[in-house]
Amino acid sequence: MGTLEKLLILFLDNQTIQEATNILKYDFVDDKLNVKTVSRYFEIFNQIVYDEIHSKMQSMMLDGEIEIDEVHLFKKKKSSAPQ
Repeated sequence: MGTLEKLLILFLDNQTIQEATNILKYDFVDDKLNVKTVSRYFEIFNQIVYDEIHSKMQSMMLDGEIEIDEVHLFKKKKSSAPQ
């Protein structure tokens, strides 16, 4: 497995940059990377995820006006009117 794949796995495993750097310092790991390199790769991964989510959100946007029924948003109002 290459360095990029290892970093991607750590990123997807929700590791912090410091945690990923510490893991890559172990003797059984062939790749020794400094914090700046790991940080830069994590920034790239974050940007890719952001761009993908932004793209998906843009395609889900609706055109025109949308009317929301307040009945589903608020509890019933207490009326002071006699019943």
